[in-house]
Amino acid sequence: MKYAPILYSMAQKAVGLDLGFKVESLNPTIALTLHTFSSGGIHFPAPTNGIVSYVRIWKAGNNQVGCYFKEVAQRLNVTSKRVRGQEYLQQLRKAKCIITYIRDPLARFLSGYNEHEWRLDESRQLRKSTIHRLSRRRFSGGSFLERPLGNSGRFARYVHNVLSPKDMLHVLSEDYEVRHIFFMSGTLFALHMSGTETPIHFIPLESLSRSLPRFLQEQCDVPEEHTPSVPYCGQHNTTKDPLGTLKAAKKAMGENTSIARAVCYLIAMDYACFPEYLEDSLCSAYLPL
Repeated sequence: MKYAPILYSMAQKAVGLDLGFKVESLNPTIALTLHTFSSGGIHFPAPTNGIVSYVRIWKAGNNQVGCYFKEVAQRLNVTSKRVRGQEYLQQLRKAKCIITYIRDPLARFLSGYNEHEWRLDESRQLRKSTIHRLSRRRFSGGSFLERPLGNSGRFARYVHNVLSPKDMLHVLSEDYEVRHIFFMSGTLFALHMSGTETPIHFIPLESLSRSLPRFLQEQCDVPEEHTPSVPYCGQHNTTKDPLGTLKAAKKAMGENTSIARAVCYLIAMDYACFPEYLEDSLCSAYLPL
């Protein structure tokens, strides 16, 4: 994780953030928070020994895999369970097989931003207190919430807020949903912390419907008759970009090279861990990995 603060500082410089020493000293704290986040996992007992473990990565097929795990567990007459924290780390140490799904880091980051915006907007009555608390915080240069929704300038301000340690502390303290943008490579940190000796299978999201049944059969000893075709479990409400925030973010990435460079530096660890996605990414112009 020694590169996390360096990448965070590079992203700051890309957008011209000139921070004083006291503020800059928060960089390692925020950078490590972004790079080590894990949302836990889902598991169920394997038919032979140990457990079947799925490492959750938000905005990478998480709901679909969770839905399928529940169905397979029911067929095996066992229960699938969602876990976090120490229980999650213990689960990984017991795992017979571990799987997770990955996707292009930039597409996932933008999708995470879109999800965060939607969750702030989708139920104003429920989230009103969160928005109110955020709006009362003092953001350097202003909060993204002050910009028009679905505007490329709002996404640019969002990136600035993420890159300002004090701003990011405000958001982290008031709104858990910002973690949708946190990085896939945090799963590697969780695996390291767990001490598991079971290899994890990182599989491209595009192949989920084909690969998940086969993985459970070949790696986890789940009988073929208990691994049906992966059912369609619905889409996130954000898939169709109802607020126009994903379109605006893509526009900002295409038109504002400073913002594009900063975002690519932010997620560079994900590209370093999963380099197969870099060649066809806009970030290939900024990351000579």
